[in-house]
Amino acid sequence: MKQIIAYLQPSRYPAVSQALHMIEGLLSVSFSPVRGFDADRMSNTEPLTLKELMDYAPFVRVEVFCADDLAYEARCTIETRARTEPGGEGKIFVLEVGQAFHFQADEAKADALSPPATVNGKKWIKLGEPSRP
Repeated sequence: MKQIIAYLQPSRYPAVSQALHMIEGLLSVSFSPVRGFDADRMSNTEPLTLKELMDYAPFVRVEVFCADDLAYEARCTIETRARTEPGGEGKIFVLEVGQAFHFQADEAKADALSPPATVNGKKWIKLGEPSRP
């Protein structure tokens, strides 16, 4: 199992979100607004003022948890959809996940990312999949 963490420009969020929804079997994705700075900010040799220290750039943090066989596709999807010109795209990290737990079961399961059979008494369907009675 893999965890993918990416930081991207807020303007790229809609394209990345839509593209990740289209990956078959990808079930756990979250997006959060964050603020921060990168290496470009550190190249400044002059001391920063208090205002400059507090004026971080906005980014969107993307977190994906997926099976190993989906990690490459998810990473490439984020990378291609998040790309901006002339630069300033952000960063992508891919990490190993040792275990995943279901809150309800209180036990480690290899299928912790598989969808439940039902949600609130209704059959689970993937986005874009036609519902069946």
